[in-house]
Amino acid sequence: MFSPKPYCVFHPLNTLNISRTKTICESTKMNKSIIELDDKENKNLLLENTNIHNNKTKDLLLNNTNNPINSNLASYVAGLFEGDGHISLRKSKTTNKIISATLGITFNIKELMLCQHLQSKLGGKIRLKTEYNACDLLFTNRTSLIKIVQLISSHLRSPKIIKFNTLIEYLNKKENVNIKPANLDYSDLSINNWLVGFIDADGSFNIRYTTKNSITQKFRIVCTLRIEQRMIDPYSNLSYEPLFLKISSFLNTKLRTSIHHKNKTYYLIEASNRSNIKIIIDYFSEFSLYSSKHLDYLD
Repeated sequence: MFSPKPYCVFHPLNTLNISRTKTICESTKMNKSIIELDDKENKNLLLENTNIHNNKTKDLLLNNTNNPINSNLASYVAGLFEGDGHISLRKSKTTNKIISATLGITFNIKELMLCQHLQSKLGGKIRLKTEYNACDLLFTNRTSLIKIVQLISSHLRSPKIIKFNTLIEYLNKKENVNIKPANLDYSDLSINNWLVGFIDADGSFNIRYTTKNSITQKFRIVCTLRIEQRMIDPYSNLSYEPLFLKISSFLNTKLRTSIHHKNKTYYLIEASNRSNIKIIIDYFSEFSLYSSKHLDYLD
């Protein structure tokens, strides 16, 4: 006799917890879509008009950003950059030579407190993009660019290293410095918190549950760590496959692909079985998440 499949419901964890932080667009009435937080007036206005200071989130982030993130700062920031960072190289229209450069890392607006903490350690400036519920930590001047480049250059693992080395070449010529080109880091993922940064930037924790099956009379709940990234780096035209195979091997799961965003294909890692979860718990016990995703992980 044919039995219908149980109805499945898929929820990101942050939709299951109604106390999660509201987005900036939900809680402010700002007209500008981009605001630079260089002055106290804008900074105070932002903090007064958001729920960033939700007590649970605030306590968590403050506790996390005062712990060993400092001793593992380089690998963590490298993971953030390779998960959701960018480099902008502006060229002269007449000579086609690079005339200015920016390295940036993008955060969801609810991670503003983490973004500000990193700014206090690394310099740079914060730009709020209310239209996208996001904020950027931008490194544009000589001091901040050289500092961030020297910090993360020995911890990069992805095709973004090609454009990163173009940035180094530009800085060496323009600023008369001698920064060595970056080489890919092939070390084991378990030895530092690069993967923490990558997941804080580009990962999520989800719950999938099935309603009661008419035959077994059981519910099923599955907790999943999900990491997704484009297949090809647009600047170098190199594949993310070697990196994602390394991550999937570390998490003891298979590398898959997904198709969305106007039929674009992405690499996808989903870790949800008992062996995966044990690896994840052991890793995060040593290297903690620092964004609000830590709350999702704890749930």
